[in-house]
Amino acid sequence: RLERWTQPGLLCIGDAAHAMSPVGGVGVNLAVQDAVATANLLVDKLQHGCPSEDELDAIRRRREFPVKMTQAMQVIVQNNIISGALQGGDRPLKVPLIVRLITALPWLQGIPARLLALGVRPEHVHSRAAPGS
Repeated sequence: RLERWTQPGLLCIGDAAHAMSPVGGVGVNLAVQDAVATANLLVDKLQHGCPSEDELDAIRRRREFPVKMTQAMQVIVQNNIISGALQGGDRPLKVPLIVRLITALPWLQGIPARLLALGVRPEHVHSRAAPGS
């Protein structure tokens, strides 16, 4: 994950700013959310010239928390579920407590699906040109 996503006249988003693990297949979701946040925050500024570096950095400030949270969740899954399955051996794979709780309690089952599908901070298009805006 880059510490700086900007240089004068340049903004890195998606994998250019924060490469994601393949765990959960959420990399493209975050890249699209970065693009939507960029469009929402910069559309007016781009129509009137080149945004300042601080205006470009607003994208990082908005998107960094969801990226860090998603990467942390990926590390938890990798270290607690996938690594055990990959080690093999004779002992049976033990399902982590959190997975057993989510499976046992139907009202919890939608939370991981929502986080995978929509992310930690979903982005929505706010352009005046977008239908329904």
